[in-house]
Amino acid sequence: MTARPWKPAIELDGALDRGDLPYAITLAAEVAEDRNRPIDLDMALRFLPLVATREPEHYDAWVLRWLGRWI
Repeated sequence: MTARPWKPAIELDGALDRGDLPYAITLAAEVAEDRNRPIDLDMALRFLPLVATREPEHYDAWVLRWLGRWI
């Protein structure tokens, strides 16, 4: 058995599914750096429910940032 290759985008998807916000933030930065552009808007949108439940004091800033990119 060999180790699977490291794919931060796949790991990011899993972290968001598990609700692991701190790890997902770290992975999103890595994905953005690897691709030389911000993560896709649909992926960024998946962060909002997690932020709302785990860091509600930061929710407005996250939503405005997403909305600014969407516009």
